[in-house]
Amino acid sequence: MVLQRVKMIGLTVLSIALTACGGGGPSDSSTQRGALLEAVTTEQWTAARLKSAIDAAQSGELLGVPRCDVQLRHIRYRTLNPAGRPATAAAALMLPQGSDPACRGARPQLLYAHGTSEDKALDLANTKTSAMGDTLLLMAAFATQGIIVIAPNMQGYEGSDQDYHPYLNAEAQAVDMIDAVRAGKRAVQQESSISLGSQLFLAGYSEGGHVALATQRVIERDHAAELPLAAVVPMSGPYNLVGFADQIFGGGPVNDGATMFAPLLINGYQRSDGDIYQQPGDVYQPAFASTAAGLLPSQSSLAELQRAGRLPSPDENFSRLFGPGGLINDSFRQAFPGSKLRQAMQKNTLLGFTPKAPLTLCGGAADPVVFFAVNTVALQADLSGRGIKVPVWNIEDRASLPVGPGGDRPYGWFDQVRTAVGGADALKPTYHEVVAFACASLAQQYFLSLR
Repeated sequence: MVLQRVKMIGLTVLSIALTACGGGGPSDSSTQRGALLEAVTTEQWTAARLKSAIDAAQSGELLGVPRCDVQLRHIRYRTLNPAGRPATAAAALMLPQGSDPACRGARPQLLYAHGTSEDKALDLANTKTSAMGDTLLLMAAFATQGIIVIAPNMQGYEGSDQDYHPYLNAEAQAVDMIDAVRAGKRAVQQESSISLGSQLFLAGYSEGGHVALATQRVIERDHAAELPLAAVVPMSGPYNLVGFADQIFGGGPVNDGATMFAPLLINGYQRSDGDIYQQPGDVYQPAFASTAAGLLPSQSSLAELQRAGRLPSPDENFSRLFGPGGLINDSFRQAFPGSKLRQAMQKNTLLGFTPKAPLTLCGGAADPVVFFAVNTVALQADLSGRGIKVPVWNIEDRASLPVGPGGDRPYGWFDQVRTAVGGADALKPTYHEVVAFACASLAQQYFLSLR
């Protein structure tokens, strides 16, 4: 759940001129799931320009030297909404290009799910939007190393004909992901310099970590022959959704970002299930009951929503979920154990799933946004209890990381960032975002080792 109010560390210094180039793409009017409706080139990045970008973000040593130029495309495709009706959605397609052998021929693909965003205009195919940090990280970590990246905006965001986001709706978001990779593959087949290799990787961060694991479950259940997975790396995701909520509603600490996540979650389940509440005032405190339903994603920033009185304020960490001036009313909090919301979260909790493709988890033990112990550690324990050994890369624990430079680099980089900002307490506001970089480096090295 990457908080868009705090962009990934160092990316605010990226003032490099972004040059967009237009392009055409064939249209497919088919209503079939995964049909490619449009593919338009939006930007072209040289390897040298990407190197300047990652050096400016102080992550050049972490992500390695770019090998490929990257063509960024915006694709639109057919999918299904949570009700199973036809829908349209959009994704970014990142194509490696260049003379280096890593940039030509049959290339592996990465299907990637982004973290939480409050921005309704989020577009991973446009680095002039709030998606800049995610897009540059994906290009620098994967596409410029020769991996084709397919990254859906997800329903409710740019290019979607849905007016809400099915947040942490495991089945619905998996459907969108699967149709995105189908459309992405069709777009790649139009290329002459590269082709589709046999390897399909799957990853995601924060909300996207949950989405990635949910997508693995649906692929292996329903589409294993069509989409065989080579490796899966969910990162910092709320896999144990109901356990996470029990901790928060039950008097435990409230995670940073909770007042952003709660309206997305409640509205998403209300729109898909229809029974979370009879009226918004059943859930929200009076100050927010008239505006909370459908509040996010929004065309306004979180800070603007706070100034307009539509989210609790003052609340620097967006964690004023309960109590005086908070978002959720006391009666709903007390009734949570038997609520329809908890039932929906139980349905979308991913513990109990038995993966077939190699699965590795990544995160940071001190994450204040998606608590590590109740999610990542709990998922590992659930799998271990059923005889399934799944590695966990904890960026705080060097022994958990790969041996050699592949583990040394992200561990050392994370420690340097923590020291540079003034220690663990000073890092807390951007901890979740910094870990995204470290986990991307680990996933990059892992995927490249499998080629």
